Amino acid sequence: MTFNNKYHRKPILLLDIVSTKGVKRMQRQFSYQQRKQWLKHINDNTFDVLVIGGGITGAGIALDAATRNLKVVVVEMNDYASGTSGRTSKLIHGGLKYLKQMNFRVISEISKERKIVAENAPHVTKSINICLPYYKESKIGPLLTRFGLTVYDTIAGLSKEEKSVILSSTETLNKIPYIKNENLLGSGMFSEYLTNDSRINIEVIKQAVKEGAWALNYTKVEKLLMEDGIVCGAYLKDSLTGEVHVVKAKKVINATGPWIFSLDKSHINESPLSSKWVKGSHIVFSQKRFPLEKGTYFENDEGKLMFAIPFRKSVFVGTTESLYEGDIENPQVTEEEKEYLLNDMNKFFQGLNLTKEDIISSWAGIRTLYGKALKDIQDNSAIAEIWISCKNLITVAGGKLTNYRSVAEKVVDTVLEDKELQCKAEFYKSLTRAMTLSGGDLGFTACYENFTATMLQKATQMGWKEELSKKLIKIYGGNVDVIFGYKERFKDLRDTSKLPDKIFYPLLYGVLEEQVMTPEDFFVRRTGWFYFERELVREYYDDALVLIKELLKLSDVDYKSYTEKYKYLQE
Repeated sequence: MTFNNKYHRKPILLLDIVSTKGVKRMQRQFSYQQRKQWLKHINDNTFDVLVIGGGITGAGIALDAATRNLKVVVVEMNDYASGTSGRTSKLIHGGLKYLKQMNFRVISEISKERKIVAENAPHVTKSINICLPYYKESKIGPLLTRFGLTVYDTIAGLSKEEKSVILSSTETLNKIPYIKNENLLGSGMFSEYLTNDSRINIEVIKQAVKEGAWALNYTKVEKLLMEDGIVCGAYLKDSLTGEVHVVKAKKVINATGPWIFSLDKSHINESPLSSKWVKGSHIVFSQKRFPLEKGTYFENDEGKLMFAIPFRKSVFVGTTESLYEGDIENPQVTEEEKEYLLNDMNKFFQGLNLTKEDIISSWAGIRTLYGKALKDIQDNSAIAEIWISCKNLITVAGGKLTNYRSVAEKVVDTVLEDKELQCKAEFYKSLTRAMTLSGGDLGFTACYENFTATMLQKATQMGWKEELSKKLIKIYGGNVDVIFGYKERFKDLRDTSKLPDKIFYPLLYGVLEEQVMTPEDFFVRRTGWFYFERELVREYYDDALVLIKELLKLSDVDYKSYTEKYKYLQE
């Protein structure tokens, strides 16, 4: 497959770009130790691009810039995906909700990007069917549902297997037996992609590192660095040690999401956009208590579209959407929000009588809506806004998990308007459309089953149990090879740890290959067990912390601090 157009300096084999460049850097470690080394040498380097913010947008920008041969560093004040990007509804939407706004351009863009994301990371995305029941009293009836889904299928360019279907009331009740059946006319069934938002975020970061980027979590920008009125870097503070560093860069990108107007306000001109924070809260139930097998959208009494999605051995329900003015770093689901969601659930899913005691976990995310004339919280679209706040400082606002790649492409295109960097870049056009993410090199979704069978056979030969092997393959995709190699490499450490294999090996991988620095990084974001398998965290937290202490070489003082600070994980 040859890629040759006016935007490239010479004919290039695209497959060589995607694979050879990655293989060349495949051994580049992404660990606590690598972080320490990068912080040590960051003062001695000048980067082409400094990306502030390690959420999905910042991660995507770092990857895009690195693959165009720009020297890039991305810094995150907490952990990757610890903000909005790790607290989403875990759906890579196809843009169906924009039908109400008749925004066909957004639907087309979003649906195409959704497919790209799914193909680039098949190990962390899964196509699922969603049912949207309608009733005699529904605002969305059978004709509107059929019309809307037909339009959506056409604009989105979906494959035959992905196209929507209309189900009768009987077929609907067979799919989702607990919904109210009075006046039920039927439902529309369409496809969405389910993902683990934190894991796709870390896979993008890992791929960026493989392509040459530097990435530092727990590294906060204290102040922008200025020379002659021009932004040329930033003062950084290591949140774990308190050490201060200086990084120089030709371009600085503010991709901090809800924090974009908090970044060194003295050097940021007023945004051309109005904005407001919106909080979305979710609650989680055990699938034993809420035996739902099909994803379901439904209207509440206010006409708002809600959802209940099976995920692992749980079901999560969302979402509230309310204006928010509180703490954006650690938003909590309030008792009132739990009541709101429970009330909607029990009206629609009848006979379950769910209560607060049935809620096993919850999370809330803050997103920022932008627009020149926002009238209500539904007015925002997925289109990102990019502007130059002052010389060499580029700010990006908006965008979603679904279209993070295309947003990143536009930001780096803006960077390359600088003639000096344009000359340095090996590729003027983005390469990420056809580039698999870390762990996604399975031959794309069509080959996933063959890949799984091959890896299971290999694991069995190496002495791994089939059930654990399947779980590891689902989580880590092509990177599972590294974990399988740990059985022999870390045999002595395995013998001394009290952790079961299902926790020991992912934790080892997290510290050595995913820059895990705290128990929260591992239990909340690298695995999601804090939300969906809380019993594992409660039972094995102490033993996990012992292993973290050994791997990170924590002092007794730091170990005690970790024990106290992250005690909430066991509650």
